[in-house]
Amino acid sequence: MRYYYFRNIILFFVLVVVFVSMAKQQEISEEEVGEGINFQKYLDDPWDYHNQKVAVFGFLGYKFYSGSYHKLIIDESGNEIELTKVDPEYRFVSEGVTDRLYLVEGIFKRGQEFISIDVLGIFPVRGYIRSNK
Repeated sequence: MRYYYFRNIILFFVLVVVFVSMAKQQEISEEEVGEGINFQKYLDDPWDYHNQKVAVFGFLGYKFYSGSYHKLIIDESGNEIELTKVDPEYRFVSEGVTDRLYLVEGIFKRGQEFISIDVLGIFPVRGYIRSNK
């Protein structure tokens, strides 16, 4: 009897882990992107978005400056927002910027000297590859 309950609990946890993993791997289609990859509005009025949930399209970057590496999302104009609290499951290029477009969902943060997004999820956009660098 004890084995039966233990087995069902283990099976339940395995199903939950599989479901969560599949949800994190969701891809966004190119049609959902819309016009242009630009998050200038977050840079123009950052206090309007502080502690708000946001979803931004951009290219993932991993760059070295100020003595350490930073994970970033970068728009077509070269604007950068630092990504914080990134799950280790999300792998970034060793240094540089991806050609593939991603959707980053998270909580927008604004301090006196920084703008960042506490990442809740990163999703690739299917079919969208940057043609010019």
